[in-house]
Amino acid sequence: MSDELLVVRWQLGEREAFAELVRAWHGRVERYVGRMLGRADDDVVQEVWLGVFRGLPRLRQPDRLLRKGYET
Repeated sequence: MSDELLVVRWQLGEREAFAELVRAWHGRVERYVGRMLGRADDDVVQEVWLGVFRGLPRLRQPDRLLRKGYET
């Protein structure tokens, strides 16, 4: 399922959609944080997801959440 559709599903109240989004992107977020900090940091990864969770209700263009073709 596309990330955009997961965002829309979550915005419509389907809680499982956010869990699916996290499952799809968690590893990439962890690697990104590790590269930015030079070390793994679960607290920072959790803060990233909290920021995403808080920001999703205001996101008007769901396709802009994550860049297409982003690879880590």
